[in-house]
Amino acid sequence: MADLLEKVSIEFTGRHQQIQRIFQERFEQIRDLLPPDQDISEKRRLLIGSYFLAEYSLEAAALFNPSMVPHPDQTGLVSGAVRFILSLRAT
Repeated sequence: MADLLEKVSIEFTGRHQQIQRIFQERFEQIRDLLPPDQDISEKRRLLIGSYFLAEYSLEAAALFNPSMVPHPDQTGLVSGAVRFILSLRAT
């Protein structure tokens, strides 16, 4: 776990100052969602907090804005099924 936390911290350090403080703050924001009887180590708290940082790259934005349309060929489908085309923007 220490290796993973170090890797994640390095990825964010160039863009954020005091990244471990930010990870801790995020963890505190979601702490009430975790089972209350859990003894969570500091490294695990920081890693959990990093999962909730919600930093997205511009390249990933296309994944949050897909287009979906019915496929022109709907033959051979069971009742209620729809064949569709999903497209993601390329950046």
